[in-house]
Amino acid sequence: MKSVFVTAFAAMLFIATACNNSADHSAHQAETTEPATEQPASSSLNPVSTPLKEVYAHYHHISFALAKDDAAETSNGAKALQVAIAEVDKSGMTPEQQQALATQEAALQEHAAAIVNAGIEEQRKHYEKLGESLYPLVKVFGSDKPLYKAYCPMAFDNKGASWISTSKEINNPYFGEKMLTCGEIQEEIK
Repeated sequence: MKSVFVTAFAAMLFIATACNNSADHSAHQAETTEPATEQPASSSLNPVSTPLKEVYAHYHHISFALAKDDAAETSNGAKALQVAIAEVDKSGMTPEQQQALATQEAALQEHAAAIVNAGIEEQRKHYEKLGESLYPLVKVFGSDKPLYKAYCPMAFDNKGASWISTSKEINNPYFGEKMLTCGEIQEEIK
């Protein structure tokens, strides 16, 4: 009986050790295969199955830069956004998607261009308009990862303003560090 108990204990110990090693290996593999990023995990937009994935990514780049009160990085994001808008592959789009993009493309380019050379407060004004042009596209094109429509009621002298976020965590691009968590999630966009 004693040998059965010792054998069973040894088997349980072996299984527990094997599971821990497997979890450690998986965690190590995930650490070594994911690219390094300076943005927090909740702020990075995972690739989405849409011709607009680069547009989404650069819009979010601008969002994070504004939340950090970084006008130069906001400008860099807007420059990259201009290129991404111009390079959208329209070949696989449905007629509805083509129409939606045609309706918003000029406004996206206009506001991205205005952000490039503006001061941070002016960048924030154009960012609001940029989001207003991007929102209908997100609704038409969708995303395989949830996106969120966030809202800050105090933006622009209590007029309020929305933005599209990759996270439920509020990182307010309209106030930056002054009021980073001011706002609420109004909608999950799938």
